[in-house]
Amino acid sequence: MICNEVTSAIFYDLSSSGWMEMFGLVELHVAETAAELKPVLDKVEAASQLGHFAIGYICYEAASGLDTSLNHRPKHSYPLAIFAEFEETRPIDLPVDLKAVKLRETIDKNCFSQSIGKIREHLKNGDTYQVNFTHQLIGDCSEVPLNVFAKLIQAQPTPHGIFFETEHFAICSASPELFFSLKNEEIEMKPMKGTRKRGRYLAEDLQYKAELGSSEKDRAENLMILDMVRNDLGRICQPGSIKPSKLFEIHKLPTVWQQTSSVTGKTEATLAEIFSATFPCASITGAPKIKAMEIISELEIIPRGVYTGTLGYLKPNREASFNVAIRTMFIDKKARKASYGVGGGIVWDSKAESEWEESLLKAQLLDFPTASFELFETMRYDPYHGVYLLEEHISRLNASCDYFGWPFEETRARNLLEDIKSDDALRIKLLMTHNGEFIIEKSSLPVFESLVRLKFASRPIDSSNIFLFHKTTHRRVYEEAKKDLIKCDDVILFNEKGELTETTIANLYVEVGDKLLTPPLQCGLLPGALRASMLSRGAAFERVLYKADLLSSKCIYVGNSLRGLQKAILCI
Repeated sequence: MICNEVTSAIFYDLSSSGWMEMFGLVELHVAETAAELKPVLDKVEAASQLGHFAIGYICYEAASGLDTSLNHRPKHSYPLAIFAEFEETRPIDLPVDLKAVKLRETIDKNCFSQSIGKIREHLKNGDTYQVNFTHQLIGDCSEVPLNVFAKLIQAQPTPHGIFFETEHFAICSASPELFFSLKNEEIEMKPMKGTRKRGRYLAEDLQYKAELGSSEKDRAENLMILDMVRNDLGRICQPGSIKPSKLFEIHKLPTVWQQTSSVTGKTEATLAEIFSATFPCASITGAPKIKAMEIISELEIIPRGVYTGTLGYLKPNREASFNVAIRTMFIDKKARKASYGVGGGIVWDSKAESEWEESLLKAQLLDFPTASFELFETMRYDPYHGVYLLEEHISRLNASCDYFGWPFEETRARNLLEDIKSDDALRIKLLMTHNGEFIIEKSSLPVFESLVRLKFASRPIDSSNIFLFHKTTHRRVYEEAKKDLIKCDDVILFNEKGELTETTIANLYVEVGDKLLTPPLQCGLLPGALRASMLSRGAAFERVLYKADLLSSKCIYVGNSLRGLQKAILCI
């Protein structure tokens, strides 16, 4: 495949904290073969020394062009590396017309397990300590590539994202992993090893974070890779300059927790020498690198291409940043096909089932909801006592902001609510945007029915949906359930296990014996302010509930902070 044109080249500029595009194309530097890679890197570095900018990619299969001892499968049809040299950069806003791409696995779980078994044999024989095994997801893609990139970035914001488009293909990289950054003589590498899924609500989320932070297995793998990176840097850095820093840091991404460690050093090596010493990154090969790559070439059925290679840019004055090309989609524009690699490090105590699940976990950002939404609290204002259950509302809003990583000025929120003055009871809605802005809406408190008529929803909810646990304007689940509002006032929701959760606007309670029982949070429901108050003072207790519990209960109630606790009946 001959590439004659780069149509778009976008990167995140840390110095200006914004997305930039390169323009004023000067020349394309293309490596069709491994032997052409070092000359390309030399030309790109020379261009940056002349004051030009450059951006591009290097495929995983280009490794033998840097070190002939490294083994890999034959390359894809497109070039092993392309760098585009430009005169200038300018700010750019990413599009908001975002489209998801649906992909499918190229291997099944059974085939994956067989490959893990073969890797374990190598581990047992002492051939290797770790192998990074990957597979590809593929599918149709007729979307505008820049829109796909914007969707990935909105789902997983990262300062290491790169968009690179030619007339034939596009690469959309939302990689969270830094391969290396270079500024004058200072070089930093930040390998990523260790993953846990995000929880659905704050307490569960922090539990998974703590689990990753205390995992001896993940720390051992992270340290193994860090040692490899230090050894790689030792080939090009000044003696005594290599220093590990920020060990075992845990980073919050929208769908996963990731563990990283950093190492820095001083080097006067050329760009080609840096890549020759370090590429591919140890975090996506295994240890030792040569043997791990040999095993990878035997077991992986599709060339990785740019996946687990690198994308990056160079600026004048010896400044560069390259990522490890994970969370990266390759789009063949002519064939209208897309591919996206996933994988993980396999060690002796790895389990095929959990490794399969972890690999697919890394593709969750493809389906992560990116529609804009706000957090909100709906409260009752009393002219004599102010906002009812203020502390519970503030606590819930704070927890959701912590979960989503939104800034929350608690003092400002309190002041806005405490400044409300009225002689009448009010319904207060406090909206909060992702950048921490507040909007207050006030209306008269309506008169509520004394008895609420309920019926069961016609279909279950998915308890893995994070929006069930946070009060947001993304309310599709509840809107769908309200379609069942026929000859009733509200609908009782239940999850995929048949466990009751809540109604579309209230928490659910049943009276059993002398206790008031309510479903536990993990079933998939909103932690209501009234519910929190009742649980804390022993007025209600958590227990998994089913339809039969409602049918046999003494009494049914629904409640929220606006309406209070209301008696309810089933309309069957």
